[in-house]
Amino acid sequence: MNKVIKLSILSVVSLLMLSNNIKEESKEMSMIKDNNIHVLKITSTGDSLDHNKELAVDNDFNTYWMSEEKENQTLEIDLLEPKLINNITQVFLDEDIWFFKIEGSYDKSNYFELYDGMHGEFGRTFSTSSNAVCRYIRLVVNKSMKGYNPSSKELVVDYSDLNKGQNIALGLKGTSSSYSNSYSSLKAFDGDHGTFFCASDGSYPQHVDVHFRTTSYVKNINLHFQDYGTYEFELVGILENNEEVSLISRSKLQGISHTVEVERELKGAFYKVYSGPGWANLKEMEVIGFENLNSQNKEILDLGTNTFINNIKTSSDIYGSLDGANYELITDNNNVNKVYRYLKGVNSSMVYGYSINHNLSHGLSAIVSSYIDEEHHITKATKDYAYNSKSYFSSKNKGTNEYVLLDLGRASNVEKVVQEFVNEDYYSFKLEASLDNKNFDLIEEKINEKGKLFNLEFNKDAVYRYIRFTVNLKDNQYFTSSSFKVIGNGSSIRENWWERESGVIRFYPKEQRATLREITERLDEFRYSGYKVIELHQPYEGLADIWAGLGATNNYQVDPIIGTLDDLRYLLDEAHKRGIYVFMFGNVGYGKYNSDYFKKACKDYALGIDSRERNWFLFSDTCPDPTKWFWSDTAGAYYYGYWGENGKIPTYNFENEEWQEETKKYIDFWARFGVDGIALDAPGVYYWGSSNASQITYDTITNTMRKNNLFVLPEGSGDTGFISSYYYSGVQNYNMSSWGGGAYSLGIDSARKNRATTIDDNIKPYRDTAVALGGVSIAGMNFEDNYLDASMKERELEAALVTSTGHLAFLHLGSSARIGQDIMKAWESETLNKISRSFSLQNSIQALNPSGSRFKVTTSNDDKFYSFIKKDKSGKNIAIPIFNYSSQDEEIQINVINAGFTNGKVRFYDAYNDEQIDIEIKNGVMRVPMKASSYRLLIMG
Repeated sequence: MNKVIKLSILSVVSLLMLSNNIKEESKEMSMIKDNNIHVLKITSTGDSLDHNKELAVDNDFNTYWMSEEKENQTLEIDLLEPKLINNITQVFLDEDIWFFKIEGSYDKSNYFELYDGMHGEFGRTFSTSSNAVCRYIRLVVNKSMKGYNPSSKELVVDYSDLNKGQNIALGLKGTSSSYSNSYSSLKAFDGDHGTFFCASDGSYPQHVDVHFRTTSYVKNINLHFQDYGTYEFELVGILENNEEVSLISRSKLQGISHTVEVERELKGAFYKVYSGPGWANLKEMEVIGFENLNSQNKEILDLGTNTFINNIKTSSDIYGSLDGANYELITDNNNVNKVYRYLKGVNSSMVYGYSINHNLSHGLSAIVSSYIDEEHHITKATKDYAYNSKSYFSSKNKGTNEYVLLDLGRASNVEKVVQEFVNEDYYSFKLEASLDNKNFDLIEEKINEKGKLFNLEFNKDAVYRYIRFTVNLKDNQYFTSSSFKVIGNGSSIRENWWERESGVIRFYPKEQRATLREITERLDEFRYSGYKVIELHQPYEGLADIWAGLGATNNYQVDPIIGTLDDLRYLLDEAHKRGIYVFMFGNVGYGKYNSDYFKKACKDYALGIDSRERNWFLFSDTCPDPTKWFWSDTAGAYYYGYWGENGKIPTYNFENEEWQEETKKYIDFWARFGVDGIALDAPGVYYWGSSNASQITYDTITNTMRKNNLFVLPEGSGDTGFISSYYYSGVQNYNMSSWGGGAYSLGIDSARKNRATTIDDNIKPYRDTAVALGGVSIAGMNFEDNYLDASMKERELEAALVTSTGHLAFLHLGSSARIGQDIMKAWESETLNKISRSFSLQNSIQALNPSGSRFKVTTSNDDKFYSFIKKDKSGKNIAIPIFNYSSQDEEIQINVINAGFTNGKVRFYDAYNDEQIDIEIKNGVMRVPMKASSYRLLIMG
């Protein structure tokens, strides 16, 4: 973990205690000086007398800044020079729904979003990683729902100097000695700490090597592994002349990550591992340094954007300029480590640096009008560097208007869009941008323009969130892209909503007699309970007589008992205004015996009519299995019903192309309607004799969902093959929570037995594997009969485990007979508040996302204690959940050697208990005091 300075004078490596505050008399500005003699300027509006602006950055979570005014207040920090922002944490004094945002600016001429909570976010602590370059950081507080004054216990900004370098290996493919399916070497360079390279078997040695795009100046190489343990490895550098140089000789080192100091020019690196826990793996190889930016060998080099120049290897005078008109001499001791756009006199010089503006779209998915298959998904074009020329985005359609709609997640300072078609041709297209996805500005339009690579410039200081690129294709043209990059400065959100939001509250509206309007009226109540997602079970027409109404009589209408399609649109609109997502639990596996379409199918079969409805179902003149085949007087034959239920739910025939087309129509209807996803009941048994189930699923279900960038869940399965082969968004972890006759809660059972021994074994193979394959794992609290007597303490620990371990956390899973929110009405308010806090913290602290990495760390007694380190995708936002399952107070020792911490006194903030805690780390061990049967959530900001 890089050493950085924080505005609260908090270092990632160690806490530097503030020795002296230098305060000016001016009410407009104050200055704080840290141990590195770096001066920070803080300004604010409406300071209260006893809670001034300095208290928001004083490294003390027991003091706070508070404004005298109730609404529309700001707190701004000037870092005095641009810095690379790694992480930001804001802690309010009060727990409430806060309407706020955190903005950044490079030069104070325009601001972009680093955190957007203006729709209202419940909680006290909000923490997010960043990859923006800023000088100014501004907290803007609109209001709180209950009318609390704007405040800040601490505004912690974790940043690095620009001369620390950036990851020059991001997006490269690399090569390896072997790899397992879905775990190739490119996973070690994708910038996602939730994915990893893994060898094809358990044999050693194994290796991963990478060649950079250019000879580069490498400062250090960070190796991150999948599992905490002891690794025996070596690291070799590849020089310009292909000679090898040892960077670290073969050594055995304990931990989860290691930083190897390099400080030399390299064109590649070679990692070889001889032993380690499990199969050879590598989560990320981050090569931190500067690329050679001069490939043109011209007298004047236009770098294309403002670029940080770290070093120039030259024997002549070099001059730098921002505007192309006013140049200054660059020497080793003067004007190096500065930002320029133009360089003069470079010729064949080696120019090391990186662009201030980066690829905001790296790894992002998008909404597209169509695409062929996964080798041609839009994510093949948004990555930083091309790693496979055969992998590119391509529309499925040709000769039409095809588009890409990219959501950066936050308003960002956009400089240009780079679109590279696969083939040079004459193209007609337009580029548009928007802040709200409603009102789009035309940025550029070209008619029958010849080319392949197009750099489409924005006006200076342009700030947008949505980018739409539309191509008017000729009859023989497909929309292709080997590179679709949005270049700018900001902190885009790489995660899909189901990878970053959690807290799912489930409704069975037909059975509960809860109308859509009534659910809409309760949206703010849900926010206060920590829920960010609503699941609507079977809202379409069909009585709730079987499984709460999963068998539909009309797949395209809302059941009149709960409302209308207009009511559903209203719910979606109001939810989205509050940052809440709504997905539907539906069914394309079986119909209803009394539906018009099944009645018609039976009649048509009897009359020998080859209709589409008749082909939707399976009929037989004989009865192959009396438990699954049922007689129809109308059809004069038996029909197939996998689930039995006295034949009331006939199974659809997925072998039939007409039902496949109807499935696509159904999925597309709800996707276009505006739901944020669809969960499908028991897809594992859709295919009666099918030999190509995964392809049928992809063609009829998941392709449609993925082109609309929506969540799609195979309910009832924990098989991660549904992610890797069928391209569903996630699966369920039934080892965490299961329902029905074998109901099971890992969280409650661990609390009851005062034992933590089996926890990680029930999480790692399911949750971590699902994430590594590009999906999420789902878990929930348990309200089945055998847990009705669970104590409030057991419930609190259950909720904490479900949310902190990085699952897409449901309030409850299981049958409609045990609806969690109804049962909880009788619970104690203190317990309800703690459960709400667990759910809200998963949403407000990025490290707890359903995506990202998670690894267990050893404790002084793993039978009674459980702790792990959870990170977001970028690896920058970090949390340490700690569970004491002992029935008595304990001081827990946690081994964090080579886990990103160094020895010394470290100040943590326990976000769950709203408590500052100072911990001395000695010899890689931290000692944490814990109450009996308790939970802590430690963050550093």
